Amino acid sequence: MKIQYLLIAIVFSLSFFSCTPDDQKAIVPAFLTINDVSVKTTLNQGTSRDKITDVNVFINDQSLGTFELPTSIPIQQTGNVNLKIRGVINIDGQSNDRQDYPFYTTFSVDTTFIPETEMILNPEVQYASTVIFDDPWSGENFETGISFTVDPFSDTIFQRVTEAHETIPGEGAAGLAYLTEDHDFFEAWSPTFSNIPRNGSAVFMEMDSNPLIILQLVS
Repeated sequence: MKIQYLLIAIVFSLSFFSCTPDDQKAIVPAFLTINDVSVKTTLNQGTSRDKITDVNVFINDQSLGTFELPTSIPIQQTGNVNLKIRGVINIDGQSNDRQDYPFYTTFSVDTTFIPETEMILNPEVQYASTVIFDDPWSGENFETGISFTVDPFSDTIFQRVTEAHETIPGEGAAGLAYLTEDHDFFEAWSPTFSNIPRNGSAVFMEMDSNPLIILQLVS
């Protein structure tokens, strides 16, 4: 039994003295605060309003994770780094599934993180150069007209408005259909949607609408 006690004492002694003070120092992080991500658009791209709810953050192309906005993120890799931020949206508006919005660019910047220092960023992204806004989609954003076909059983009118209106969010032209208790049915479809990819590719419809109105979308 004495030999066993001696061996245990030697092992504990070696383990205790194998760490140096430098090894035991805690990493002091910097902090990245992101309040919002904005979208920059041109005239033919419609409103700059967005539904970016989260961000994916990368340091030197290594993912730090997905963070709900607004957020403050501890950054352990201090010094000179490349920072990338991607806007994240709810996939279908009915679940908590989220993903990078594939039509937006990635915010990228070379920067320096200093321990115990907060960096505040409000990144700006834009539509990728590969996104097509021209024909046959012209008219879908109401800037050049109305390309929707109204169902003959709709009991209200559908009109294009170009001036600011209290019930219409965003900027630029919009389509307006008045619904009341006596005129409560409106239906329209877009003939240009006939060539939507059916091969499993991601398809999103961007629509800026009044949040107080319940809409039913059918594909």
